[in-house]
Amino acid sequence: MSLNDSFPVVGIGVSDVGGKGFKAFFKNIPDDCGMAFVIVGSHEMTVQILQEYISMPVLVVKDDIKMMPNHVFICPKDKDTGVVRGDFYLREPLSNPRKPLDYFFSTLAYDQGENAICIILSGISHDGALGLKEIKAQFGMVMVQDEGLAGCADSADSAGKASVLELADYILPIEKMCDQLLVHSKWLQRRASRSMNEKLSKNSEILKRVLFIIQMHNSHDFSLYKKGTIYRRIESRMRVCHIQDIEEYVRYLQRNAAEVETLFKAILINVTRFFRDSEAFQVLENQVIPELLADKPEGYNLRIWIPGCSSGEEVYSLAIIIQECMNKARKNMTLQLFATDIDEDAVLTARTGLYPLSIAEDIHPERLKRFFKQEENRYRISKEIRETIIFASHDLIKDPPFIKVDMISCRNLLIYFENSLQKKISNLFHFSLLPNGILFLGPSESFGSNTNLYTVLNSKWKLYKRRDVISKVWANFLPNSSIITAAKARADLTSIVGSDKSVMINSIEKMLLENYTPPCFIVNEKGDIIYINGRSRKYFELATGEVSLNIATMVKEEMRYSLRAVLRQAAKTKEEITIEGVRVIINDEQVTLNFGVRPIEEPGALQGLILVIFEEVNVIPVDTPLSNIGDSSSNAVTRIDELENELKSTKVQLFRTIEEIELSYMETAAANEELHSANEELQSSNEEMETSREEMQSLYEEVVTVNNELQTKLNELAHSNDDMTNLLNSTEIAFIFLDSNLNIMRYTPLVPRLINIIPSDVGRPLAHLVTKLRKTDIVREAQRILETYGHIEKEVETIEGVWYLMRLTPYRTSENMVAGVVVSFVNISKLKALNLLNTELRDRRDYAFSIIEAIGFPLLVLDGDFKVITANFDFYRVFQVTPLETEGTLLSQLSKGRWNTRELEEKITTIITEGISSQSFLLDYEFPGDGNKKIYLDAYRINSKKPSADLILVIFKTEN
Repeated sequence: MSLNDSFPVVGIGVSDVGGKGFKAFFKNIPDDCGMAFVIVGSHEMTVQILQEYISMPVLVVKDDIKMMPNHVFICPKDKDTGVVRGDFYLREPLSNPRKPLDYFFSTLAYDQGENAICIILSGISHDGALGLKEIKAQFGMVMVQDEGLAGCADSADSAGKASVLELADYILPIEKMCDQLLVHSKWLQRRASRSMNEKLSKNSEILKRVLFIIQMHNSHDFSLYKKGTIYRRIESRMRVCHIQDIEEYVRYLQRNAAEVETLFKAILINVTRFFRDSEAFQVLENQVIPELLADKPEGYNLRIWIPGCSSGEEVYSLAIIIQECMNKARKNMTLQLFATDIDEDAVLTARTGLYPLSIAEDIHPERLKRFFKQEENRYRISKEIRETIIFASHDLIKDPPFIKVDMISCRNLLIYFENSLQKKISNLFHFSLLPNGILFLGPSESFGSNTNLYTVLNSKWKLYKRRDVISKVWANFLPNSSIITAAKARADLTSIVGSDKSVMINSIEKMLLENYTPPCFIVNEKGDIIYINGRSRKYFELATGEVSLNIATMVKEEMRYSLRAVLRQAAKTKEEITIEGVRVIINDEQVTLNFGVRPIEEPGALQGLILVIFEEVNVIPVDTPLSNIGDSSSNAVTRIDELENELKSTKVQLFRTIEEIELSYMETAAANEELHSANEELQSSNEEMETSREEMQSLYEEVVTVNNELQTKLNELAHSNDDMTNLLNSTEIAFIFLDSNLNIMRYTPLVPRLINIIPSDVGRPLAHLVTKLRKTDIVREAQRILETYGHIEKEVETIEGVWYLMRLTPYRTSENMVAGVVVSFVNISKLKALNLLNTELRDRRDYAFSIIEAIGFPLLVLDGDFKVITANFDFYRVFQVTPLETEGTLLSQLSKGRWNTRELEEKITTIITEGISSQSFLLDYEFPGDGNKKIYLDAYRINSKKPSADLILVIFKTEN
């Protein structure tokens, strides 16, 4: 799809979105908006239903159907949908549970790039987070419905929800998404009107200012990163900030440090996963790692460096594979991985080792079981693996490298670097690796011409082995000297000549055509031939041994010494020199040559080169007898003049040779002095390095000792932490620990029953979270604790009707300083219910007592053992007894034994044993001071749920 034919493609991830939601979304989108819409996910939408709300054509996705603007496409629910070159394709789902959004958004990102737009509507959880990362990595836009993910707050998908929200460019209600889509579409059209090269050319100075602002903010230099990538990130941030002009965005950066940090994070967007490119890790596991371990002795310390580690997924993947290979090989070795990145937040995430449940899709179940432990709604890497890895913040460009490592894994980082920086990193990695060390790059990365430093092990997955050659990194670490400086200068000259070769050749040909026709040569100061003009083969004689293009070694033997001398002199004096009358044998004939050497002073590519010209002259051969010439005196004089000229030329050459020897001797003496000085400097540096090595060794031993002590303390702390965690979990009490700013430091697993909280909320203010308590402001109560240092206890009720005893106390340190608040919740629902029951029982008892008191006859209530439970006021009045001597007393002992009669006991016993509900009988009773009277007794059985707890109600009626 060409740039002119491109258009925005909007992928809409949905779950349980009804017709009203789609109607609200498409309500204000014009039919000719120029965008394609693709609905993917769990939904019940059909073409017929959508067509009621949408006037654009609605189609069901099929294999090889082409995406078209101003159309709506519905993906089938039973298959995964992908995009390639603007065409849809379908495949059977491969993952369980299915991830249709991740798959579609990933393919859309790679196919459409910045034209990809992702919208997440309600109900989506962890599915979609990985696809959204790919969209962001390819400069696409992400939009999330406001409160659209609230449904997963208490589920295992809460981590996925947080990940989706962090990636979103816009979080909007569904009704406002249309306006933002149209704004973004117009922005894409304006952006496509100019090529990236035009933008970079026009805004190169502004881009330097942006990079300078970032460098001043966090000391990281992006000047050698690919400018196109950085510019796209800047444009993405300008779009989000609603800024049209890049100059205005620069001013915004200068005023807003938070935006500088956001741009920095956008440039470093982390797109990674466990065992990414699984086939590459299989090659590592089956071929590369076993060969790497094969020649290592027992007890060897295997060192691995992973620069650009991001959030740690590939670091742990590599550690798992190496650990498995070591176990298979039964190698007793220690493993140490150094994982580095300039993104400190990513390093912190990697060091924590906590990942969402969705990683199970990328990890074999056996590995998941062995190397991961599930904690609430996340997986944590096992301690066995975490202890082998050291995570650190490190800038690959400016910080010293890790050295003497067996393997370097740097995947998908070099693609963001320019070629010059890639070459530097290539030499840096070669310097860091041990002989035969392994280099593991991303599938889209390579070092181009620098592969002479490495042997290719696998070209597809970019696996290399270090060759034992000298890289150029050493020059950056040696002390400065004139010799090294000169060597570097010569290397720079050679590189410049090589880079401008085509320009130089054109200049040479133009100069020669304008000025010269005889055979001639263009050489550099060392005599290496760069260009040959005319027929010159007869002047050369190839020497045996190593092939050389140096003109002084290729010309006839008679000319070599003279030519070498004048070349050296011309290079130093920058003057033209001519040598005449040089006799050479060519094709068994003696030929006289004149050759001239002229330094080229023309500006540009030719400056610093030398022109060498050969010209034959006609002379009388030396071996011709004088008698054959004739008797002419003029001929004799001519012959004598030639001999004198030749002698003069020989003297001049000898004089020059002597001067050159003396000069060479002086240069040799000076070079010897410099070498001697450099040797002394190196010896001094060596002594200093030896002293530093001893100090480092001593320091290393101290560090090892301290590390062992810290490891012991760490183990004790981990054990204590486990004890505390188990204690807190076993108490069935919910605890929240707050710092002095009322930010959450820690909480126990029961807290989510009272507060909508997830693990990523640790560090956030408690005030930002929503509680499930009725009429209770925890933040205000906690603030009172910090002000008064007192204690607060109160009963609180949740919206589900569960009662808790909330207790707030100061959080005190070992120095007895108040550093926060501890909030605890004890479930008192059962106690509350019991209190309600007791209240109800008291009310019933009082009600029963009121009935008893209302009866106009003396009355007793007995238990199964004939013990008095209670009596009414008439009983106390008639029989002249008190409650104290009545209640709890056996009936036979009441009133000094006056009721201790066999007849009464048998009657009441009959009621208990035979189950008779009531019985009446007459009894004589002697009243003190009033004699005997007849008393009628009515006894009633009061049944209970347990027969053994039945009661007896006795009513006394006296004769008047």
